[in-house]
Amino acid sequence: MPCKNIVQFSSAGSGKTTEIVDEVLEDKQSKILILTYTKENCYTIEKKLKEENGFVPNNVKLISWANFIMCDCVRPFHSNKCISNIKNFIFDIPKDKKGIAINLNYRNDDLRRYISPKNWIYYDYATDFAIQCNLNNCVIERLQKNYDKIYIDEVQDLAGYDLDLLELLLKSTITIKMFGDIRQATYRTQNVNKNSAYRGIKIKLKFNEWADILQ
Repeated sequence: MPCKNIVQFSSAGSGKTTEIVDEVLEDKQSKILILTYTKENCYTIEKKLKEENGFVPNNVKLISWANFIMCDCVRPFHSNKCISNIKNFIFDIPKDKKGIAINLNYRNDDLRRYISPKNWIYYDYATDFAIQCNLNNCVIERLQKNYDKIYIDEVQDLAGYDLDLLELLLKSTITIKMFGDIRQATYRTQNVNKNSAYRGIKIKLKFNEWADILQ
């Protein structure tokens, strides 16, 4: 049975958190992942789950988008790129005298583009690295084994290479349900030029392009 991928934009206070929680609590069988960008929203959803159910169900995992990228997409597969250990994110990227990020001097197949000399991964390029690790679709296949449904809150904040990963997820067997408020697009998950034409309110243009994989 084909998956149903849904995106829903609504204003703050419209009850989208309640909608997510109610749907999740009704589904006792599926392996569910809930993702959201800010720690505040993670706390809000967790609090709502506990208020309604007393605890977060065993079939539900709630984490931030950054933790998802690191724990589900990067660390399980960094050995594909012959890296023994990735410590954590590094947010400051070294720049040359012209203010250009040094790692951009390297090609996609050069680890120096993603990994610092001390084995920290540059935050803005972590998702790109995960996509490069997706040899034979291994990253997506692992996610398909671990999750039946993924709920993405604050989807308007996804930017850069995260939109490329989202496209891979939408084409997978996982049911993807996305919620957001384009008027609240004050943050973005990455500060890179990739997919810059779809920032903020313009993310709707990307969803229009994905009409064939949104049902």
